[in-house]
Amino acid sequence: MSTLAKTLVVIQLVLSAIFLTVAGAFFHHKTDWRRYAEKIQANYREMAQRKNKNIDQLGAQITTMKAYITEKEQEVGLLRTNLIGTGEQLVEKSTQLTQRMLEYQKLLEEHGKLVQQIERQRDNIAELQNANENLRTEYGKARQDKEVAENQVARLISVKGSLERDLEELRTDYARSKQEVEDYKIMEQQLLAAGVDIPRLVQRKPAPFIEAVVMAVKDDIEPGLVLLNVGENQRVQKGYEFTVYRNDEFVAKVIVERVLRDMSGARVLFQKPEANIQVGDKAATRVN
Repeated sequence: MSTLAKTLVVIQLVLSAIFLTVAGAFFHHKTDWRRYAEKIQANYREMAQRKNKNIDQLGAQITTMKAYITEKEQEVGLLRTNLIGTGEQLVEKSTQLTQRMLEYQKLLEEHGKLVQQIERQRDNIAELQNANENLRTEYGKARQDKEVAENQVARLISVKGSLERDLEELRTDYARSKQEVEDYKIMEQQLLAAGVDIPRLVQRKPAPFIEAVVMAVKDDIEPGLVLLNVGENQRVQKGYEFTVYRNDEFVAKVIVERVLRDMSGARVLFQKPEANIQVGDKAATRVN
């Protein structure tokens, strides 16, 4: 039985109940049955018309509701289809999410390794910075040493030039002195032949005790020349004789020919056979 038929049956039952109620009332009051019956029929027809109108409206509403239900059923079908697709997508997304989580875990492990490497690099950078500071300090010290060395080299070059000039002068003086020595030897022989006591007449002032070190040797000429590390500042004078020795062993005897402020040049008077003066040998005016 459809909903419309059920509705009509209910309406008829209601109308029947109303009719019986009205009939009972009329009977109770002994009223004109014909007149009330016509009135009731009129009321019934009017009520039926209203009910039919309501039924038509309800039928239209039911039709509309059926169409709406059909539409919603279609939408539910689409939603079910979409839900199935969404479920499949959800499974796929879940799989992708699991894979992403594994990749994220792997990235976290790699990040930890990178952090450790960065820490090691920072430690290495700190060590390199310390080493750099040390190198800068050493570089500054080396530059100072370089400047000192350059100053010493410049000074030695100046001394070398001065010594070379002195060497030329000494060569000239040596040639002249050699000639004078030959002349003095002849004069000495003549004086000795004449009976003159030369050692008693010649009295040399003794030189003060001065210690020195041989700084350079020029032995490619005859006689050889040496450079001592003492000069006017140490009271050295031209003509002072120095005894050169090595480990308390006699090496040579030299005489000062040129005196500078803190060094002096001397000529070799004589030296021990098969012995050569070397840089670093000791020298003194008197040997204690």
